[in-house]
Amino acid sequence: MASSPLRDRGPKRPQTVATPRQITAGDLGEKFDELLIAATTTRRETPKEDFEKLVGELSSYANTNGLTHGYLESLLRILTLPKTSIDAPKTRTLVKSLVPLERVKPSTVIHLISSLGEGEGKAAYATQALLLKWLVMVYDFLDSYAVLHQLYGILFNFLYTANLRASACHLLALCTRRKDVKPFRIQALMKLYEDHSDESGVVGLLQVYQSFYPDVILNGSRKRSVFKIWDPLWVQNAALIQSRREETPDGEDTDRELHRRRSTRILNKSKKAIVPILHTFNASENSITLEEIDSVRSLVDNLQKLELPSQVGAVFQDDMFRNFVLLKGSDDIISRLDNWTYAALFDEYDIEIAAKSASERLEVFLKQILDYTAMGKALLPSVEDFLKEYVTTWNGKWHREAILGLLSFVPFLNHKDLKDVFFDRLESLLQNDSPEDATALIRFHTSFARNIINQRSVSPHEALDPDIRTSLRQYFNYTDQLNSQAIINHRSQASIITIQHTTLDFYEAIVKIPLTNPVFEIVYPADIIVYSSVFVGDAVGFSRLCGILADYKKAFLGHAELRSKNPDVGYIEPERPYVDHFNGFLMDISNFFWRFRCFYHDPAKDTNALGCLMKDDFVECLNAAANAREFTLNGLFTLTHSPTFSHMNTDCLRFLEERHEDTHNLVLPTRHAGPVTSKSLMGLAGDGGYSLEYRVFKVASLEYLRRKGFDGETEQPELRRRNEEEGYEGEADDEMDIDEEVDDDEEEEEEEEEEDSELKGNEGDQSVDKSDAMEE
Repeated sequence: MASSPLRDRGPKRPQTVATPRQITAGDLGEKFDELLIAATTTRRETPKEDFEKLVGELSSYANTNGLTHGYLESLLRILTLPKTSIDAPKTRTLVKSLVPLERVKPSTVIHLISSLGEGEGKAAYATQALLLKWLVMVYDFLDSYAVLHQLYGILFNFLYTANLRASACHLLALCTRRKDVKPFRIQALMKLYEDHSDESGVVGLLQVYQSFYPDVILNGSRKRSVFKIWDPLWVQNAALIQSRREETPDGEDTDRELHRRRSTRILNKSKKAIVPILHTFNASENSITLEEIDSVRSLVDNLQKLELPSQVGAVFQDDMFRNFVLLKGSDDIISRLDNWTYAALFDEYDIEIAAKSASERLEVFLKQILDYTAMGKALLPSVEDFLKEYVTTWNGKWHREAILGLLSFVPFLNHKDLKDVFFDRLESLLQNDSPEDATALIRFHTSFARNIINQRSVSPHEALDPDIRTSLRQYFNYTDQLNSQAIINHRSQASIITIQHTTLDFYEAIVKIPLTNPVFEIVYPADIIVYSSVFVGDAVGFSRLCGILADYKKAFLGHAELRSKNPDVGYIEPERPYVDHFNGFLMDISNFFWRFRCFYHDPAKDTNALGCLMKDDFVECLNAAANAREFTLNGLFTLTHSPTFSHMNTDCLRFLEERHEDTHNLVLPTRHAGPVTSKSLMGLAGDGGYSLEYRVFKVASLEYLRRKGFDGETEQPELRRRNEEEGYEGEADDEMDIDEEVDDDEEEEEEEEEEDSELKGNEGDQSVDKSDAMEE
């Protein structure tokens, strides 16, 4: 009985498609030999599946790793054979497999161009078109452009070959120089334009010629020329492969820079561009123009001979033009640029208002103006006028980065005027519950302050202007209040850490004021900035604060020295209460972080300590809460018990114990469980554990923090010692008398109190000091 055909057939199995095997660099030589044999034999002699597999393997390797010069030329020779059995799809795949791992050598370019055109021994016409497209794609990867200029005439003749004309026009547009533009070539191009005016490549090349000789007139067609790369993703992949290969050394890029600038001008024509293309229309054949300058050295050598470009607005996108303006800028050039910028900005502003949406063109233009301004450190008057009007209708969102960046370069003349015109408006837009808005506002003022300091640092001995000095102090105090308000607004949010670090950026900037310029006065952070950085629980923020306060103390001391040496300059001595309040910051941090005197405030014994500005009844509540949990308030915020640093303190002790074991080739029977106290260390030594004095361990912990990158804390003991021994009080030389006595019932505090700043370890092998304890 015959079986059922359905039963015989069974379940249908899915077909599997073989994927190309990933070959290695060692296989390339053999694979190219196989490709050459397959390409020069008839298709019947080479199985189709094997041929496709071979092409797939080579393509996969090349597009992943790139090909060295030798293998690149081997593949090019195969593709340029007069007769091959490689069909069109495989040819296209192999041409895109020409991914250069290195800069493309002139010999490769010569071989490729020699295979183009008509005649025996030339590559197939379809292959020629693909290879010329490939040459355009690798234009930015050429090792030298001299070979293209030497073969310019041959490339120009390819314009008469229909399948090569578009790519030839593109390549010529990229490499054309003034000396290449000859009358006979203009005539030939005009004839081509008459016959093929609908081809964008011909129009584009004529536009390049026209940029050198404005007398070239294009009649009839108004077709916009836009040259397009064959495969932009391929170019990106090739650039990525080359970037992994090596970095271009300094000095090798001069010839390439000129062609990059020309390529950018040709490829980046867009309706979104406001800035004009760099052109010098009134130049003669013997002129030297900026378009031909390929390096800063060439710019300097020809600085006095250069023709000024016709459109000064091009300075916003051409780096070489910017250098020219900075080196040889005249009042006439700046006036022309200012007038053009004014018109361009307000024209686009009117368009944005009418459209009621952010203008992409204005976004790009403002960023270009910002780049130019940052380079010259000066704002054009027209841009300042635009900003005055723009902020009145600004929503705080559109073009934020560019607008705030430009505003940071507004000249500082009077704080009240700036506040009325700009600062109040920015505060109303950005001082809110949004962390992004608050940080943007603080970063703006940080940049603005840096620019003020940079401008005043250029002329540190300028004539004293009391109004400027008053305005500067008002501005720093105003920004200090903004920072404080931002901390208050975000004190209960997760963004408080970000806000805190952003405010610290501002004080790291203004603590570096040039004190030799008498218009500057020292303005330190407000109370809430200091104590929020102390108690918020961020180790990095606390360390930065300590470093900032150390810099402020150096500034006070340096300012006092300047006043004593130059009494007639006009330096203002800080008021005594102002300096005492700053000393209170230093003493408070030393008290709770180092000396087991958290929130200590006793004017009879210590005139500087502020007790972190805590009220006595509130401190009593905290102390009662700590005692209820069997803690001591004085020890909760110390170096060894602080929630911010206790885990690092434990890591430090582990490091010291392990180092002791390695040094003495032993195993400690007992390890410290933490946290560390003076009594726990004594008990540890009695149980056979690591023997270490508490005072020595605290200093070793500071060194451990320093090696972890927390530099601020290591400066704090110096601040503590200077306050205890010298008691900095402005210019006063009197020592600050601090009573070190403690009550008899505070036995633990007396044991842990450090009275000597020098390290004194145990005797013998157990001696540990700051350097020995941390020796790796």
